[in-house]
Amino acid sequence: MSLVVPKTVELEDKVERDQKQMIKEAFEGDNVIEEFLKEKSEVIQATKPKDIDLTLPGWGEWGGMDLKPSAKKRRRFLIKAPEGPPRKDKNLPNVIISEKRNIHAAAHQVRFRELATVVISTVSLALRSYFSTYGERDM
Repeated sequence: MSLVVPKTVELEDKVERDQKQMIKEAFEGDNVIEEFLKEKSEVIQATKPKDIDLTLPGWGEWGGMDLKPSAKKRRRFLIKAPEGPPRKDKNLPNVIISEKRNIHAAAHQVRFRELATVVISTVSLALRSYFSTYGERDM
């Protein structure tokens, strides 16, 4: 007995190859992955805390139009920004997670503290009503 491969499988393979070739040709000039990685690195650099330079030219040394403060003075008056918390998308190379707070969505979100207060007050109310009805006897 010999097995014969049906013609439909051959047609499906040809169609699939044609589609892959068409997609390859359509996106041939696009460097989508490189652009995404570049955009992600820009977002990371933009969200990093910046160091603050408090040097004032002319205080304790000569000042003028073309004179810059010395490196010692810049180091002395440079306030290093603290290291921020780790990003949520640090280990996800294909994802950019925006960590900005959306004030429009925040108005409709339940805050944890309010939710905890509601739960605690509900439980305490239920316990009060239980003990007022049945008294404090062994459970």
